[in-house]
Amino acid sequence: MQMLRPFRILVVDDDEDDRFLIGDALMECDIHDESVIFVEDGEEAMDFLTQGHGLLGEEHIDRACLPSLVLLDWNMPKMNGREVLEALMTSTVLKTLPVVVLTTSSQKKDVLQAYELGSRSFITKPTSFDGLVDVMRRVKDYWQGTVTLPELH
Repeated sequence: MQMLRPFRILVVDDDEDDRFLIGDALMECDIHDESVIFVEDGEEAMDFLTQGHGLLGEEHIDRACLPSLVLLDWNMPKMNGREVLEALMTSTVLKTLPVVVLTTSSQKKDVLQAYELGSRSFITKPTSFDGLVDVMRRVKDYWQGTVTLPELH
């Protein structure tokens, strides 16, 4: 009998307030702290995903430790969302991770570029907390309850 891995979300966002609000919104949707990993920029995200081995050390990535879903901010210092998606798409291990861009941007060029680079969804952050809870509930229902995610073993 195959054991299902827990549903875990990696939130990549440079704004401390947004990370806090996303965490609270996820809690409202019964996704608790132990199921959410927060990082502050794309470099930290890539380090977490590769366990510090970088993409050249892909054979050392522990697929069982990978998140089920990545919520990725688009505009960040160091390594932005575009650069993270580019790096993920060059990895045979990481390119199957579902990435949802969750950002304040609603620019058509950002939306197009995100999809061109492999994002599975593009969501403009709501301006109210209730709106954010609604979006997180829909994200949870879809990614945890509706779709079949790839096995990462």
